Amino acid sequence: MNLAENKLHQVPHSVFRLKSLIKLDVAHNKLVTLSSAIGRLRSVTEINMAANCLEEIPKEIGEAVTLRKIDFSNNCLRNIPEEAGSLFRLRKLNLNFNKLTQIPSKTIKEAKRKRKKKKRLEFIF
Repeated sequence: MNLAENKLHQVPHSVFRLKSLIKLDVAHNKLVTLSSAIGRLRSVTEINMAANCLEEIPKEIGEAVTLRKIDFSNNCLRNIPEEAGSLFRLRKLNLNFNKLTQIPSKTIKEAKRKRKKKKRLEFIF
């Protein structure tokens, strides 16, 4: 679903009820918060939320276990929740151009585990 380049202040709640949604693109909007309902997206593999005004990622992101690619670049994030380390299928996490002060140790441990198994997890900061 492509909702990019609109003037959305929040992701419509109806989006979180789409059980077969695979890709969600809400880049270049005016999002400030992200609903905890993000964890209900159990089929989504790719989320693009770049170029918004997001200040935090809800811990429920860790429940969206099918995620492989996340782009949260160009936001106002100061940290990411430990639960993001639960995304065992994640291959690419873009956090460029935020206000991050630290990366959760669980997320770093998951990256090291994947490297040992010759799987790749690409962080972009």
